[in-house]
Amino acid sequence: MKLRNAWIVALFGMTVLGASAETARPLLTKENRLPEVRQLELGLVTEFRETEISETEDLSTWTFSPELRYGLAPELIVTLAIPGVRQELGEDDTENGLGDIQLGLEFLAWEDIFHYPYLLPYLEIGLPTGDEDKGLGYGDATANVGLAIGTTVYETLTYALDAGYRFLQDAGNVFSVSGALIYELSKQTSILVEGEFEEAHEGEEDDRVLVLGGLTYKPTPKWFVGLYAGARVDGEEEDPVGGAKVTYTFKAFAPR
Repeated sequence: MKLRNAWIVALFGMTVLGASAETARPLLTKENRLPEVRQLELGLVTEFRETEISETEDLSTWTFSPELRYGLAPELIVTLAIPGVRQELGEDDTENGLGDIQLGLEFLAWEDIFHYPYLLPYLEIGLPTGDEDKGLGYGDATANVGLAIGTTVYETLTYALDAGYRFLQDAGNVFSVSGALIYELSKQTSILVEGEFEEAHEGEEDDRVLVLGGLTYKPTPKWFVGLYAGARVDGEEEDPVGGAKVTYTFKAFAPR
């Protein structure tokens, strides 16, 4: 049942739209694929996570997040994510609402003439728009600073590493690191393996560990589709995780 739900959200994401010229391929790890100057990337990221609460209850969390990335300068972009969250605990306990809106900046501080290797520092600010009492947000503003690095070898194999530190006002700060191994089957299609480690939040005993596999496809220069499935593997049982990303990129606000 759990794995079936994870694949449902992945297939749903495939049918919602069709994602982009320079869209980052991993789901958890940032990559140096940025929109060009005055290029606007519009996307939808869907994610499903199931967490065991007790021997008889699982918490299912669905996130549907319209996202935007816009090129301010050749090496600088601004990002915006507005998540909608649905949580189901059993059959009768359901919460729906807005999550914490995320505003961000990504700066390509350095990359080789062939685009690899690269250094990509970033900053993300979380606004307290999600209801903390319902479990939809932190209840306070947050800040996440990080650095992503990566390189490509043999022209088709990419390594990416992303380390971040999230500042939480009343719940303790959290360190996380994610990484991705991406293999290009063609200029349009890639497969990847991705993992993420995140320190335990306040009140949790175990650190969080996610492992994902993914398939990405770029049918045209403007569209991008990514499908992802895996599990959270830090507990006694593996809790399924699934996701999808679809984006469309076009030139916006260009002078006439």
